[in-house]
Amino acid sequence: MKTLIVIGSGPAGVSVSKALLERGMKVTMLDVGRTMEDTLSQELAELRVKNELSQEDRDRIRGGVQADVTGVEEKKLFGSSYAARLGHQFPVEMKNAWFYLSFAKGGLSNLWGRLMMPLSDEDQQDWPLPKGALDKYYPRVLEYVPLAGRKDRLEKLLPLYTSNPGRHEFSGQAEKLDKFMHRHAEALEDQGFSFGQSRLAACFDGSWKQSDKCRRCGLCLYGCVYQDLYSAAWTVDELCRNENFTYLNGHVVDFIEKNQGCLTVHAEKEDDRAHATFNADKVFLATGSVASTRIVLKSKKMYNKPVHLQYSDFYIMPTFTLFSQRNVVDEALDTCCQYFVQISDSAVDSRMVNLQVYTYTDYYYKAFKKAAGPLFPLLEKPIRWVLDRFVVVFCYLHADSSAHLQLSLKDNDGLEMVGVRNPESKKIVRRLKRKLWKSARKTGLVPFPFYGGEQKIGHSVHFGSSLPMSETSDGLQTDIYGAVAGLNGLHVVDAAAFPAIPATSPTFVIMANAYRVGAEVEL
Repeated sequence: MKTLIVIGSGPAGVSVSKALLERGMKVTMLDVGRTMEDTLSQELAELRVKNELSQEDRDRIRGGVQADVTGVEEKKLFGSSYAARLGHQFPVEMKNAWFYLSFAKGGLSNLWGRLMMPLSDEDQQDWPLPKGALDKYYPRVLEYVPLAGRKDRLEKLLPLYTSNPGRHEFSGQAEKLDKFMHRHAEALEDQGFSFGQSRLAACFDGSWKQSDKCRRCGLCLYGCVYQDLYSAAWTVDELCRNENFTYLNGHVVDFIEKNQGCLTVHAEKEDDRAHATFNADKVFLATGSVASTRIVLKSKKMYNKPVHLQYSDFYIMPTFTLFSQRNVVDEALDTCCQYFVQISDSAVDSRMVNLQVYTYTDYYYKAFKKAAGPLFPLLEKPIRWVLDRFVVVFCYLHADSSAHLQLSLKDNDGLEMVGVRNPESKKIVRRLKRKLWKSARKTGLVPFPFYGGEQKIGHSVHFGSSLPMSETSDGLQTDIYGAVAGLNGLHVVDAAAFPAIPATSPTFVIMANAYRVGAEVEL
């Protein structure tokens, strides 16, 4: 039987592994595989059995994370940086750029917003695959990833791929937004709006074996103590129960070389920095766009060659609502993304714009309190009045309309990332705001005119297409199975192999495509 190695334990890694195992193959997964600190893990286990959390418990979950009007500087899990902390093996210099990379078990799925969005028909046209090539693989992903959402009007644009999604209970603000928009549904759709409840990789009712019932404690953005939010680490644990699967953590892969008819993976052990090698007939690279590109560049000895990394521009838009939810600060709710609004209007942008609505979270309260400073005791009541009518909209643009990153591997093995702005991006967002102001009586959403702005290039973590798939592999282009030219047997299965980066959240597509490669590639 052929020797197969998967590098990386994030959404792409677990998905290609699932497909390969279902073909009866033996799979070895190489991973750094960091996990949460033991003391923190034990504290959270003690909190999980509580039906109610004290203020002290809540502060422990928050872990000292601070927020202001510009947002949160670094995403953490229960105050820990373990899921996004790099090591000496990955030196990187960033210029006008920012990115997250994870050495954790489960990768960045420990930190992402759990948004599950398939490709729209428009975005599928960018792919060198037959129309609908991923359609049969989205449901396969949902066999090991819980989906919370509902069947609604948004299915016409973004299908659910399940007839029985798990329940996701709206916040009070989201319920009012949903009713407001549905009163004008036909008119909004005529204007290019598509909308509906968010779809999350989550289980809020406790029916998934890893999760407990949601207590609606409002602390989702700090980490879920009840484990209702999916991480690919769940699937790694499931795979480890398969006798044909081997999980080897503690390894940082450096490069891959062709060696006497097979591939040799060169890695460094994280604990003692010892060199380790592994031979394989096939290697599936799933370490995330930046790390996978670095590994390919070093494997092909391509130093000092700038590589174009596509990126989806990300704007945060503070927004007033034309409705209010009384005492939102005291509401029992989950604080995950509540609502999706997609806009297709050539007068705004030639590509679809993705809006994600986040209703109340205590990040907002912290930001207003910090901005008020010593005047907060006098301003608390007015601030609470504003918060009853306040949401935040995350806006994402297609890569065609966005900045990009220039990535290059230097002679010293360090990585350089340079962000390059697209001047059209801000113009698109100005046109978008004008459209939203004109449509406010139908949507109930009024973006602040002078607040909210473009985030650091890379901050959305929606990037890739550095090793884009095409009909055949050539240079840094891969074929439709992510095969790398000159390294026969190496396949890139994460977003680095995407032909384009859409405005919508990419993780569901990453998983479906990785599953497709594992299910269809010739072994």
